Amino acid sequence: MLMAVFVEAPWSVIRDATPELIDGKNVAILDRSSAYWKTKGNATWGDAIRGFRVSMVAMGGFGIAAAALEVLDIQNDLTQAKTSEERIAMQVKFASVLMMGAGSAIQFIAGLFPSITITAVAMSPWFSLTLLLIGAVYLFATTALNYFKQDSIGWWLRRCCWSKSIDSRYSTDAGGQHEERLALLTIQLSPQVHVKTTTRIESRYLGKGDYYSTQVQDGAGVQILLPSAVRGQSVHFNIISSKRPWGVLPVEKIDSPVQQPFLERGQFK
Repeated sequence: MLMAVFVEAPWSVIRDATPELIDGKNVAILDRSSAYWKTKGNATWGDAIRGFRVSMVAMGGFGIAAAALEVLDIQNDLTQAKTSEERIAMQVKFASVLMMGAGSAIQFIAGLFPSITITAVAMSPWFSLTLLLIGAVYLFATTALNYFKQDSIGWWLRRCCWSKSIDSRYSTDAGGQHEERLALLTIQLSPQVHVKTTTRIESRYLGKGDYYSTQVQDGAGVQILLPSAVRGQSVHFNIISSKRPWGVLPVEKIDSPVQQPFLERGQFK
C-alpha cells in the first residue's frame, strides 16, 4: 500500500525517463540531484527524484525500526523458550524479521543514494514478491509459536509422570517426584489476578445545542483471588508495576515504588 501510494508515482517518472545528452554525455535521471534538474528547467524530474527519495527513506526507516524492535522482543522470548518447538518457531520468526529488516535497509539506501543499480533492485517486482513471501513466513511462524506456546499448567502436564513426552518428563527418582509435586502446588496455590477497567459517562457538546453521551475510562479495578489454603491468614505481598518504554520497547519493571500511590488511591474490599 505504501509502495503504491507514495513511491509508485515518482518511480513511474524515473522509470520512463530517457537519458539526456549533456556536454556530449548521456546523463540518466538518477545521475544528478533534484536541484540539478530543476536548475536545468526540468522541474518534473526534480520533483520525481525528491518525492522518490523522501518516500523510500521514510518507508525503509520505518521498516528498519519495526524490525529492530521485533528483534529485541524475540531475543527476550528466546531466553524463556521451554520446548524445542517454541525455539524452532522463534528462530524461524527471528530469521524472517532479519530478512525483512535487510529488505528495508535496501529501500533506505536506495532513498539516500538513488543509483541505477540499487534502485532497480529495490523497485523490482521480484524484490516485492520476496518481501511478501518473507512476511508470509513470519506470519506462519507467529501462528505456530502461539500454537506451541504453553502456560504453566500446560508445561506441567507436558512434564508430569503420565505425559506422552518422555524426554520432557520429570525424573523418576525421589527428587524428580518432589519437584513434580512442588510444581503442581505452585500452580494450585498461585493467586489469580483479574483486572477490569472502570468507566464513567460523559456528556460532550456537538455544537448547535446538541450533546451526546460517551463512556470514558477513568481507572481500573484489580481483584486478587487467593487460594483457600491461606484463608484466615495474613498474606504479605509486594506491589510492583511495569511499563513499555515509548509504547514499543520490551516491557520492563518500574523502579519507582507504587505502594504509597496504591494505598492512597486503592480501595481494599
